[in-house]
Amino acid sequence: MESQVIFFEIDGDRQVEEIKKQILRLLITKQDLEATTNTLVEIIRLLSQPTPVSPVVIQSMTVCAIVSYSRCFNSSFSYTLSPDFFDNTNLTNGVTESANEREITERMFHNLVMNYRNKHIAHSDDFLKSGTVGACRLGNDYGIAPFIASRVPHEDISFYNSLGRLTSKALGQVEARLKSAQEKLLSLLQSGQAKISNRESKLVPIPLEVDALEMWGLTETNTGGK
Repeated sequence: MESQVIFFEIDGDRQVEEIKKQILRLLITKQDLEATTNTLVEIIRLLSQPTPVSPVVIQSMTVCAIVSYSRCFNSSFSYTLSPDFFDNTNLTNGVTESANEREITERMFHNLVMNYRNKHIAHSDDFLKSGTVGACRLGNDYGIAPFIASRVPHEDISFYNSLGRLTSKALGQVEARLKSAQEKLLSLLQSGQAKISNRESKLVPIPLEVDALEMWGLTETNTGGK
């Protein structure tokens, strides 16, 4: 029977705590970027098949890819891309065929995806939710027809390839920073600036039966309940 290594919590000064926090943030970001990559690979595989794929499947996977990518950069716990992360080359080069295609740089595409998630998927305050209501005469009666833009468009292959390229680039940067942070913490342990405690370090999962309000730190009062 294989013996398991037990890990213990690390104690240290403010610098140690900041590095621990950075490692956790980078690990979460890495996990989200890997999820984005896996989803995009599956979307492209499905779209390349001769048999048509249900739009519902592709739309659902598109939302999954956009959300998992954008949440890496969309909160106070988000990962900050380095200033030199984006280049100014046309992101669509080698992907689109139209000579009249508008050039989109990496920064423009990143902002497009973030805006896509914030205004089109997570909320309903952008022009893609716009619509119109038309009417016509049908003999002595009237016909009413409301027209509304699709809530979750099914993008073409260039969108998924472009998002995949940007995700792969971000993942490489995250992995490099994660390795650097881990090496820095190991160095602090070796120098004695950080110490291993006698408290076992382990993840305590949230049980499914836990009260939902308690889990999110809410009460019936601030959720509008009585």
